[in-house]
Amino acid sequence: TTTAQPRNGLSDAELLGQLDTCDQHPLMEIADEERISAHILRLSWQKELLQAELADLRSEGAYGVLGVSPTASEAELARAYKTQALLLHPDRSGGSHEAFQALQVAYEQILEQRGKNRSKSSGTPSQTPKRGHTPATSPKKAAEEPEPAAEPD
Repeated sequence: TTTAQPRNGLSDAELLGQLDTCDQHPLMEIADEERISAHILRLSWQKELLQAELADLRSEGAYGVLGVSPTASEAELARAYKTQALLLHPDRSGGSHEAFQALQVAYEQILEQRGKNRSKSSGTPSQTPKRGHTPATSPKKAAEEPEPAAEPD
């Protein structure tokens, strides 16, 4: 059998006893809590960075579906969407329902992202007109607004 060699004049059992008393010291508990808090903070920062990177990757993927770069103008984006929609439409030869839906999702995602970016920079939410109608010339809006009443003389 082997016997424990004394270290610093103490046996293994004595060293373990001193280690147990160190772990129970109140200052050790505070140091442990600070290390845990610092670790949680680092993990939180990493999570935020990863979420931002994931959002960038997703948005670049949407641009890839349309075949444009993230720096494309609104007009280039709309033109690319229309071109791809004509090619991928399920009623056309070679078109597919799944591909067409993926194109629509990607386009909506880009518009939503750009709308959020605009509202953050201007402080007001952006309004995107539907199908070429501006809010002032929209037939629906014109029908809803009453005509101003004439003032009596």
